[in-house]
Amino acid sequence: MRIVLLFFFLTSLLFGENLIDRLHKNISDTIVKVSTNTDDFISQKFSSTTKKSKINLNQKLNKNDNFFKSTKYLEETIKSYIRISTDYKYNSLDSNDFNVNIHASVDLRKSSKNLKLFISDLNSDNAKDSLYKKRYKKDNAAIGLSLMENIGRHIDVKYSLGIRSLYPYVKARFSIKKQFGSFEFEPIQNFQYSTKDHFSEDTRFYMDKYIQKTLLFRTELGRGTESKYDGMDYDATFHLFWKLNSKSGFVFTQAFYGNTKYKYTINQTTGEQKKFNGINNYLSQISYRHNVYKKWIFYEISPGVNFSKNDNYRTNYRLYLKFDFFFGNL
Repeated sequence: MRIVLLFFFLTSLLFGENLIDRLHKNISDTIVKVSTNTDDFISQKFSSTTKKSKINLNQKLNKNDNFFKSTKYLEETIKSYIRISTDYKYNSLDSNDFNVNIHASVDLRKSSKNLKLFISDLNSDNAKDSLYKKRYKKDNAAIGLSLMENIGRHIDVKYSLGIRSLYPYVKARFSIKKQFGSFEFEPIQNFQYSTKDHFSEDTRFYMDKYIQKTLLFRTELGRGTESKYDGMDYDATFHLFWKLNSKSGFVFTQAFYGNTKYKYTINQTTGEQKKFNGINNYLSQISYRHNVYKKWIFYEISPGVNFSKNDNYRTNYRLYLKFDFFFGNL
């Protein structure tokens, strides 16, 4: 049924140009207006105590992250927007899934140059769960405020205060960008405390190198722990961003995931599990992203394979299909 509704929606985009153009403009104007009015209200009430940031963090954003709208980009941008995504995930050895996701951000730069209101991880699966404490999951939708500032000359920090399934949480993100010759290095450290999940932290390290003007090679290393789980997650991912033109591009990805105390099922009937210390999942994937029909509509197709310890490293064929619709200033 969801796929049928998506088909009719996409058909309306193709044959209802004037209607969809007017609708998109009205929604985008409304987002900007709400952002401006909220910003004016907060700046009038708290202008005397609000600290102004001296930098524009958007000037530091990578153009490839901008086009592909990576998680890293969405963490760093302060523009006002709503992103509605529809995606379908196919797995030959696992369940398939169709979902609708919403991510929103309201720029409050009058109040403070890098202050924003956000809604994240809202989708058709967790919409109801996000309203009840008893249905808490760490990937439920969250709403809150974030502020990006400087510490000294080189350290950028982002503070977030939010609510997830009625449980409050606080988060801090520290990052440094350094250029060494033709390489750009960026270590990122995240800390999060929730009244439900207690404490979690993770580290990301990015190393970027332009091979050519249109080719960016990125090495991404990560690790993380959570107080309510044993073991440490770690991963290594290699990306090759190939920007064909202003409307399309490829990302080639090779990733390795592990955990020091990974649990996998050794008996499907009894559910008996065993711990494993090592790389438990390998992923190879190609993604193609294209800006189609309108400048605010993107589609992405990502075929790939992965080999998981839980499936005894059998080949799992994957296919990820996604449509992104942007409203606002992004």
